[in-house]
Amino acid sequence: MTTIVRSDEISCGGCTATIEKALMSVPGVTRVSGNPETKVVTVEHDTSVDEHKILEKMDEAGFAAEIVS
Repeated sequence: MTTIVRSDEISCGGCTATIEKALMSVPGVTRVSGNPETKVVTVEHDTSVDEHKILEKMDEAGFAAEIVS
């Protein structure tokens, strides 16, 4: 599965690195790719990962976010 998340608080590569590290700690997440230019994070995961868990981890990392798709 792929979940796309947007956060207006992403401003640099350091931000995406922090988010990628946080989301990769979620069991079932297999790949995370952030783009500071578009402020979008693409999360590949299995069906055991709830979208709310992705948003929760983003928030814990300091980034308010919303699910795009």
